[in-house]
Amino acid sequence: MFKTLSNCRLCSGAFYSKTLKLRDTPPANELYPSRELAIAADKFPLEVVMCKECKHVQLKHIVNHKRLFDDYVYKSGTSNFFVNHFDKLAELISKSYPVTSYVLEVGSNDGILLESLSKRKIKSIGVEPSEYLAKECIAKGQIIYNSYFDKETAHKIVKTHGNASVVLGNNVFAHIEDLREAFDNVSKVLNPEGLFIFEVAHLKYILIDGIFDTIYHEHMSYHTAISMEKFCKNFGLKMIKIEKVSSHGGSLRFFLSKDQNAKIDPSVDEVITEEIALSLDNEKVLELIEEKINIIKVSVNNLMKELPSSSKFFGYGAPAKVVTFLAQMELEEINLVGVIDDNISKQQKYLPGSGFEIKSTDQMKQLLLKDEVARDFGVICFIFPWNLKAEIVQKLHSWVPNNSNAVVFFPIVEKVKI
Repeated sequence: MFKTLSNCRLCSGAFYSKTLKLRDTPPANELYPSRELAIAADKFPLEVVMCKECKHVQLKHIVNHKRLFDDYVYKSGTSNFFVNHFDKLAELISKSYPVTSYVLEVGSNDGILLESLSKRKIKSIGVEPSEYLAKECIAKGQIIYNSYFDKETAHKIVKTHGNASVVLGNNVFAHIEDLREAFDNVSKVLNPEGLFIFEVAHLKYILIDGIFDTIYHEHMSYHTAISMEKFCKNFGLKMIKIEKVSSHGGSLRFFLSKDQNAKIDPSVDEVITEEIALSLDNEKVLELIEEKINIIKVSVNNLMKELPSSSKFFGYGAPAKVVTFLAQMELEEINLVGVIDDNISKQQKYLPGSGFEIKSTDQMKQLLLKDEVARDFGVICFIFPWNLKAEIVQKLHSWVPNNSNAVVFFPIVEKVKI
């Protein structure tokens, strides 16, 4: 069900001996029909390593991709932030990167980016392995290949539609085990002047903000410009620009061109220089992250002691990262009424490991607002998708009782008045 790597997935180099070992966890997006099954979920090692040669940071133990992604339930469109984020990306492409053929999105999820491109009269095609998500997009009239982005699929796309002007990937190239094949396929799909634009969470923020909860089995890579700049050259791709974006706690948007004469923006050297200064090319970064996790755990424990035990506690958001967070912080047995999630496909299911039930907002309202203690003294909400704090606090403000508070754990552990 999982395999253990002995060499780097990017360059086949050896690993440093220092590793970052987190608690074993279940696959974070596996939701269960009962609390009992969720608590008994299979757990796999969660260990991060760094390559001595190319400095790529990655998981040492890889869970079978079909188990991780065939029934993937994460949906970008449930968040206003990501709807706006991808709409701005579509606008950028429309204004700055003329599309003469089409745009291909790898990991098109629920199709919100494809929709934004289509609104701008840009032909767009998606590749999505989740059958559930692919069917939803096809029903909306989008061109979707329900498949992994393998050689066969890449060949089919080129044969049917020709070569792409732009290939996109948003928080998907951390999920792909064989990045060499994936980048080779991108290169083959692109036309000679084609552009590959993709976003990945930046290792920098796991270090400086301690967002270790972004480490889980679906995220096999933790990217830096240092390792990516070396890697992309193997496929005739040239790193020409890097943008810093706020998604997922801090990400990098890479611009890679097939045109070897394309001008390199100063942002490439700027980001690499910053990474070297932060030791992101050194194995000691794993030790620094481990120290940061221990500091966060102390802060979380102190805050939990301060919260009145008589309060009604619930969670908001059931992203994959909550599974790592609860396990590492030893919070799987706290007394949560349940967890709200706006993704209908997650509701009435249970989080692996902790067994917390996922509810709709209406269900949670009914449960809490009829409770006398909650009405009189307020409630406490743990916001797990901390990157959406402002959006979630605004949603809660419209209905929670007076004197209610939210708890956010990143980038600092704090209690926020709702």
